Amino acid sequence: MLAGQKAGSDRSLVALLVAQALSSFNHSMLRSALLTLVSFRGLAAFGLGPEATIAVSTLVIVLPYIFLSLPAGRMADRFARARVVRATMALDIVVLALGAAALGMGDGALLLVAMLLGGIQAALLGPAKYAILPDLSKPGALISSNGWMSASNTLAILLGMVLGNILVLDAAGFRALIVGGVVLAGIGCALSLVIKGEAAKDATLPLGPATLLADYRALAAKLRDTPLIVWPMIGSCWFWFQGTIWAALMPLYVAQAGQPAHHVSFMLLASSAGVALGALCASRLVGRFQPLPLALALIPLIVLPGFDFWLMSIVPGAQATPRAAFDLFILSAGSGFYLVPLSAAIQRLTPAQERARFIGISHTLSGLSMCAAGLAILFYPAAGLSVTDIYLLVALSTGVVAAFCLFQTLGSFRRAAISHLAL
Repeated sequence: MLAGQKAGSDRSLVALLVAQALSSFNHSMLRSALLTLVSFRGLAAFGLGPEATIAVSTLVIVLPYIFLSLPAGRMADRFARARVVRATMALDIVVLALGAAALGMGDGALLLVAMLLGGIQAALLGPAKYAILPDLSKPGALISSNGWMSASNTLAILLGMVLGNILVLDAAGFRALIVGGVVLAGIGCALSLVIKGEAAKDATLPLGPATLLADYRALAAKLRDTPLIVWPMIGSCWFWFQGTIWAALMPLYVAQAGQPAHHVSFMLLASSAGVALGALCASRLVGRFQPLPLALALIPLIVLPGFDFWLMSIVPGAQATPRAAFDLFILSAGSGFYLVPLSAAIQRLTPAQERARFIGISHTLSGLSMCAAGLAILFYPAAGLSVTDIYLLVALSTGVVAAFCLFQTLGSFRRAAISHLAL
């Protein structure tokens, strides 16, 4: 009986990982197609210019995380989480069908609507897929499961970004993009039917507009009452803050370095590959070393590549894409490494019946962090800083924040005498 349960759990975990990766791939491919059509084919939406359209495409992805993550967390505690995953994966078919219709008609406004619906779907899926992960993971394998979740999601986003850019400008590829997205969404929905989870954690939990406002008012109090997750929350928010700055300023960095435009994709490829590798390394190494050595190792791993970015900018002729890509790969690996145990800690150190709501809090704060990064990008020139200056400051602060949050998070298990709850 136990062997059968473990086999079923393994199948459910694989199905969850593949289904959520397909969803991320489709959304990334859709956005990449939109950005490419706006930049190279003059696609317009609501009469907006290219820059405004690109900005709006970012907002329709981020804003659902800010406004829907808390109710999504409540929903994933109120209903069986496997059921919530299946419902949101079914919604993905609607998202991709609408996106396919928009691409076929060349309707930029409808494509933005599809992306907004995709942002809503992702925000609703997030708390459920992370909250169910401890139920599907073998004892002692939660960090490993989080590593695979992070790596598969990152690589799916990268692949979707690259293929969306390539396929949308080719006649045959365009048709494949339209049909393929809907087919992959259907496959993801079918895979979600394989996921078997536990019953609802709190079937009497109320839902409604009043509960949403109550959750926002109670956000700070919940964090005060659960001090062990404060540092994991801070570290997770910082990951998205610094990642948004690196990604958003990369085109400007490449342009100022005098490199061809396609080198932006090369740099983003290096970053995504680094995050994925760091996540997988975390799943193997975190349990084998003490917190302090891991935390101290993170500082040079993140800070030195950022310093090299800045150094290249002040040394004439030093800026080169391979060197910069290597720096970004190493820095991103360090960032991916520290995120995984923080995510696992949020899942394990919160009550099972409230786990999804705490993940919803984390996603809400991460969305706000991305908005804060946008403000930092908007105002940093006023401080007389260059792109490489801001990169250096972000790398320095990320090294310190990552090391401290990782040390506090891993150490909290021993201090709370709950190390038997293996990650």
